[in-house]
Amino acid sequence: MHQLTIFANVGSQPKKHTFESGKEIIEFSIAESVTDHNGEKSTIWHDVRGFGNVVNLPINSGDYVNIIGKLRYNIFNDKEGRKQVRSYILADKVYIIQKLPKKES
Repeated sequence: MHQLTIFANVGSQPKKHTFESGKEIIEFSIAESVTDHNGEKSTIWHDVRGFGNVVNLPINSGDYVNIIGKLRYNIFNDKEGRKQVRSYILADKVYIIQKLPKKES
C-alpha cells in the first residue's frame, strides 16, 4: 500500500463533524511550499481528512504539521452533469511539529 508523508502549514481552521453513526471526522487544508527545478517557489494546497485519534488533536490554523496518510479521490457529477474528481489526503497520523503562538487578546 502506498503511503504519503508531507510537511506543511495548516491553512484553514480545522472543522469537526459527527455523523449520525457517532463517527467523527476532522477536515482542514494545508499549504505545502515547493521549489521547482528553476528555483521558483510556489504553494500547493491540499485538503486533509482524518478519523479516530486525529480528530482529537489540538490542530489549529498556522500550525506546522507532519501528515502520514494516503491520497484518496472523490468522484462526483457537478450541477451540469460533468464528472469531477477531487483529491484529498486521508490522514492516518498527524504530528504537530510547531504550534503557532496564540495571539494575546
